[in-house]
Amino acid sequence: MPISSYLSELADVLNSELMSILLDRAFCDESYGPDLKTSSWYIVAGFLGTRQQWRRFERVWRPYIADGFDFHAHRLVRSGRHSDKQLGLLQAIGEGKLKGVVATMDLRAFRVHHDAIRKTIFEEGHELIDEYNLAFMQYVQLTAKRLDASDRRIAFVYDRRPPQKQGRMELHREFYEGQRDNPDVDFRHRLGPITADDRHHAIGLHAADFLANCAYHHMCGSQFWQWKAVNDAAAKMITFSYDENFWLNFIQAATS
Repeated sequence: MPISSYLSELADVLNSELMSILLDRAFCDESYGPDLKTSSWYIVAGFLGTRQQWRRFERVWRPYIADGFDFHAHRLVRSGRHSDKQLGLLQAIGEGKLKGVVATMDLRAFRVHHDAIRKTIFEEGHELIDEYNLAFMQYVQLTAKRLDASDRRIAFVYDRRPPQKQGRMELHREFYEGQRDNPDVDFRHRLGPITADDRHHAIGLHAADFLANCAYHHMCGSQFWQWKAVNDAAAKMITFSYDENFWLNFIQAATS
């Protein structure tokens, strides 16, 4: 191989490794009721951290799942118990100094005001713009603009689920790709790749799943101790809600 070709390939490898070091990572997940069509709330939530912060998280959390534990946040959250695994996950989030974002959509209010909302916020021919994408893009925007003052690009990672259990994340991915190329999106310089991964491999998804489930039960009115605990564990937490008051104020402002 000519030395010039070798050096070119070496440069590509080094650039790839450098990018993996420079990219922050945001693990995210969604949560909703047993049937999305009748669910009262739709949640998108997750944690942002640097490569070093996620390594600290993994160093604390991995021993708790070394026995092959099949992680499902809804089982932990609904149990209500202060189990070792729940406390270990909260400790890992704290040790990693991870920062969280929760975006919530009140689907009951959206259904009630559906016609008025569509007249004011949705453009014709944009089928991808819906109530679920609104929550997802609010999550992305808060993650990119409000959690820190960094200009580093963010790689978004969500849970890869089997086809029969897929929610909205695959559709969010398509919408996200369009926002990366939209010159009107003032935070697009931070939008790195978006990809799905297996929660058995990318255990940062455990923290995102836990946060999303805690948020869902909190918005439904459940007084589970985990919601306060995960907020206390995070280095920073931002919550935004498209609730009844938001939509009433939005409709009034748009039609006045």
